[in-house]
Amino acid sequence: KCRNLANENIHLWRECVLKTLIVYLREDPDDLIKEYLDSRAGLAEKELEQLTMAGFVILKEGEGLQEPPDDIGIVIEALQKIIMQLEQHKMSPKVQNLYGKLQSSQ
Repeated sequence: KCRNLANENIHLWRECVLKTLIVYLREDPDDLIKEYLDSRAGLAEKELEQLTMAGFVILKEGEGLQEPPDDIGIVIEALQKIIMQLEQHKMSPKVQNLYGKLQSSQ
């Protein structure tokens, strides 16, 4: 799948590079990168709530791999816990914005 993709589709090339790096580090790509169809976004949300760290891709159902995904994200539970323990008056405006979004999601 990864051969000759650099010239064909940058999105597929990036996916192959990331998965290859994970395999090189002796991790299972299926444990770190989760793929879901947009019709199953509810299932994705439930599964991602149980993870401490993962990347996820939500693909549009019926679309090929050549099309851009519907959503891409990263779950890092430890980062959220650290941010929530910071003193709000010492945060930069961008971190305060993230803090507010994390507060509203809880």
